[in-house]
Amino acid sequence: MIEYLYDAIKASGNKITVAAIIRDEEGNNITDSCYFCLYNETDEELMKVYGTFDTEQWEFTVPLEGLDGRYFYIIGRNGEDLCFKTPFYV
Repeated sequence: MIEYLYDAIKASGNKITVAAIIRDEEGNNITDSCYFCLYNETDEELMKVYGTFDTEQWEFTVPLEGLDGRYFYIIGRNGEDLCFKTPFYV
């Protein structure tokens, strides 16, 4: 199960799919090279999952095995964060 609380995500299960519409400053869809990174509370990167774009939105399949508690995520592209670190609860 996945629940969006503004930008925060609350998830449970073995894996989830996070969907996102990612646009540039002009409002155009970004269609290449986006990824979802998960960090622990000490800012250590735990995983990086590259997404797929389906002509409208990005989908990132995130494995949850072994995760429990509070983490932080960012969505990025070409080594650049596209958002601030945001809470991710498992």
